[in-house]
Amino acid sequence: MREATTNNNHSSASSSPPPPPTQAQLKRLKDYGQEDTFAFWDMLSFDQQNFLVQEIESLDLPRIDRMIRCSFQSHRLPAIAIEPVPKSFVLIVEDRNLEDREKW
Repeated sequence: MREATTNNNHSSASSSPPPPPTQAQLKRLKDYGQEDTFAFWDMLSFDQQNFLVQEIESLDLPRIDRMIRCSFQSHRLPAIAIEPVPKSFVLIVEDRNLEDREKW
C-alpha cells in the first residue's frame, strides 16, 4: 500500500479540497461494517483525504468479504461480525497521568 503525504498545507493553489465523502461511498462502507472509515476526515490534509478516497475506491470489498468468510469457514468458525474494540477497552493519552504519557 502507498503512503499518504503528510503535507498539511491547505492553501496550496494546485490542489483544491476534495468534496466530503459521498452518500454512495458512505453506504458502500456501511454495507461492510466500515462506516467509521471517514471519522477523522476533517483532521486530514487535502492530500490525505484524496489518498484515502483513492484507496477506498480501489478496494474490492465484496472480494475481501468473501475471503474473510471463506477463512472462517475453513477453520470451522462462525462468520460473526467483526466489531470495533469497546471504548472502555481503549486508553486515551489525554486521560493518562504525565508519567504514563512519557512512556507512550
